[in-house]
Amino acid sequence: MHYGEIRSGLDYLRGLGFEVEAGRLLGGNLRCLLKLSDTEFWPDFTDSILFIESYRITEESCLRYFGKLKERGVFDKIRGCMVGFNYSMQVKHPEMSQMETLLLRFTSGYDFPILKVEDFGHCCPNTVLPVGSQIELNADTKEVRIGLQRESVYLERFFLKASMFLSK
Repeated sequence: MHYGEIRSGLDYLRGLGFEVEAGRLLGGNLRCLLKLSDTEFWPDFTDSILFIESYRITEESCLRYFGKLKERGVFDKIRGCMVGFNYSMQVKHPEMSQMETLLLRFTSGYDFPILKVEDFGHCCPNTVLPVGSQIELNADTKEVRIGLQRESVYLERFFLKASMFLSK
């Protein structure tokens, strides 16, 4: 397994004192991810690390999307969550509650760690997040380690399904 690290802009909102959480990396743009719900392309989030970001989003739509994730049982299954750069909230409307704060409040009954990362999202420098790879979150050291498995059958299957979905 080869590891890469995300170094800048790490802030844990919930998770200090946790064991290192590890799982399969799943997620993406929040609105686009939810377009896959109720399709054969919706992933199984069991023991995964969810990553989410957005381009244009309001507090109301953010909470509505979190509600859809909750209805789908995502928050019951994940081991942690990374919130990326959210352009409209952070740049255009910094006065509004930010996605990570809304998520922290919305998931107050859960105990998975939440990490704010500025290295992925819209209109910012981006770290490559290989969907389906293994990832580790360490709240105490504020480190994220992404492991790449070259023989990942899941990645091949996911990209094949995604390309089939996009071509329809």
